[in-house]
Amino acid sequence: MGLGTTEDHVTVPKEIVSLRGKEITSMACGEDFSVVVATKDLYTFGRGGMGQHGTDLWGGNLFNISSPHKIVGLTDRINRISCGWGHIVAVAKRRVWSWGADGHGQCGSMDSPASISPLLMMAFPEEQPLIIEASCGGV
Repeated sequence: MGLGTTEDHVTVPKEIVSLRGKEITSMACGEDFSVVVATKDLYTFGRGGMGQHGTDLWGGNLFNISSPHKIVGLTDRINRISCGWGHIVAVAKRRVWSWGADGHGQCGSMDSPASISPLLMMAFPEEQPLIIEASCGGV
């Protein structure tokens, strides 16, 4: 839940203190994990067993992160995000990034069951219209 604890539920809304002062522009939730878009950065927290946190900084421990973790490796300012069961799609002006569960090609690579870092799925030339939204399904 991003609260820095291992509580599995709360009964009243609570502030995620580590995001205080950041302008949140978008948020999405998958199966037991969340993604937040702040003005210039992207943060994940929760369960991440399929690479949803966008990194392997923890030496193979891809699972529970109780406080927001900044995603690195994205070269674009992200405008929108969407989550499936275990993957994330992030939309910039003319690019689409993805990472997480990829066992059925959700991230567009099919190279492994999970993509641990953001992958550039699509890039469109300047003359193409802007990409404004993406949507993920369950798996």
